[in-house]
Amino acid sequence: MINFVTEEQVIALKQLGFNEIILRYFDLNHNRQEITAPLQQQAIEWMLEKHHIYGWVEHYWYPLGHRWKACIKSFDGGKAQIAGELRSYEEAMDKCIDMLIEYVKD
Repeated sequence: MINFVTEEQVIALKQLGFNEIILRYFDLNHNRQEITAPLQQQAIEWMLEKHHIYGWVEHYWYPLGHRWKACIKSFDGGKAQIAGELRSYEEAMDKCIDMLIEYVKD
C-alpha cells in the first residue's frame, strides 16, 4: 500500500525545510499540476538525508494478535520508541512520521 503523509505532516515537514516536488503531471486541460505531499517512505528518506534521523516500523506478535511499533534513531545514537501497541502497519507508519517530525523540531 502506498500512503501519502497527512495534511498536518505536510505542513510540519515544510516548516522543517521540505520543499520538493514529488510528482508533476498534466490534467485533461493540459494544465501542469504538482504534488508536494510526499509518500511516507519519501518523508522518512528525506529525514535521513537532511536531518540524519531514521524511522522504521517493527511487527511483533502479541497474545491477542499482531501489533506494531514505530521507532526512530538518530545518527548521534539517540533512540525513541513509542509506548503502547499499534494495531496496524498504517497506524505505526503515521506515528513514525509524527515522531520524526517532533524529534527534529526539538
